[in-house]
Amino acid sequence: MFRYRFTNKIVTQAKKYLKDKTGRQPSFLKKYTGTIKKGNLYLDNKLVVPKDRVDTFLRNKVLKGEVPMTRDGLYYFLSKSYAGISRAQIDKFLKAQNIIRKTDRLQPTSKRTKRKVNRKGQIGYDLIEINWKDLGFKPKEIKIYEKQLRSGDIDYDPTDPHFKKKPKLPVTAAYMFSAVDKITGFLFVEFAVNKSRKVITPIAKRAFQMFAKLFKIPLSKLVVFSDKGKEFDFVKYKSWGIRHVQLAREPLIEKKNSQFQAALYRVAKMNISLEISELIKRSLNIVNRTKSKLLKMAPFEAINVPEGTLSIDYNKKRGKGSGIKVKARELIVGDMVRLNLVGMKKTSFYKAYKGDQYSTQRYEILTKRGNRYKINGPDKKKFYHRDDLRLTSVLDMKTEHVLRKRKKKLK
Repeated sequence: MFRYRFTNKIVTQAKKYLKDKTGRQPSFLKKYTGTIKKGNLYLDNKLVVPKDRVDTFLRNKVLKGEVPMTRDGLYYFLSKSYAGISRAQIDKFLKAQNIIRKTDRLQPTSKRTKRKVNRKGQIGYDLIEINWKDLGFKPKEIKIYEKQLRSGDIDYDPTDPHFKKKPKLPVTAAYMFSAVDKITGFLFVEFAVNKSRKVITPIAKRAFQMFAKLFKIPLSKLVVFSDKGKEFDFVKYKSWGIRHVQLAREPLIEKKNSQFQAALYRVAKMNISLEISELIKRSLNIVNRTKSKLLKMAPFEAINVPEGTLSIDYNKKRGKGSGIKVKARELIVGDMVRLNLVGMKKTSFYKAYKGDQYSTQRYEILTKRGNRYKINGPDKKKFYHRDDLRLTSVLDMKTEHVLRKRKKKLK
């Protein structure tokens, strides 16, 4: 079905044929069952999107802040209900969206060897800091929290390492508790006004209970992983019967946090809501609906798949000798790229959601020497390595216009 070119002309021809059996019968109607609902063409109950309307359709879907924002993830999600939208069309559209491209992570150059995982219920968890400078506005929940602080309705615990005294006003940042199951990739995130144990511990319990219920196992069967943060009450977690492992760094949750933050800040820039809980809900839907390259399915689908089946696909590229090289496609003269700014700074530490890892300006490739390129950039004599150059499409101005109108309405 996805090999056909559904132009406006051919879709009109198909609807006419289905309606009165006149004119030429399009070849796809010989293979698939065609119907007309509310003036739209459906093939095997999938809505056909004409080629000329694909960009508009994708813009409406993406700017709702509820669908995956990667090429394969969005194609996988849409292909269940729609026909006529190819991976190439999705890729071209997404590459032109500034709210997505601005928060791109650095291009991978290689992958390290990773440990195998064979069962559900291995949970990595962490806190994600969120501040209003990056978000672009102060959420409604924080304004309510500030009122409670001013009125003295908040209790302080002198034994809590993070809540011994009254927080300073105004509140400039808050947190999100995140937890992910390793083998399914299913993510849990909940907003926390601060990182006191009084706030974090009940959220952690809800998260662990959710995973236990989701996988139909007791809490005692969960194994949870985290760093040694003082905001986590490890003694309390142990009393729930949970086995806990402390690590200097838990790579999976950090990677998942990065994916979630990218979705969150993209959705925030869509000017949909000023409530952080609503933005988190939409971002979670995006992450949990995004198809995994390893499992070939989305996390919410992997929940009901047997562990044995998941572990086969999940561990194919894990274990001893699993490290592989990742190569970016070769650039040619005339390509437009953005410059990696992280390598030029004194520190390599960066956050993708801040959107400052690549230059906002696009530069043209002038010439090539091996795997290094000269660009029409800040230093026209310098050759930059391919890893420092990100191929970038022309900005989609229609999307920018929609976002500006939304922002005015929110104010």
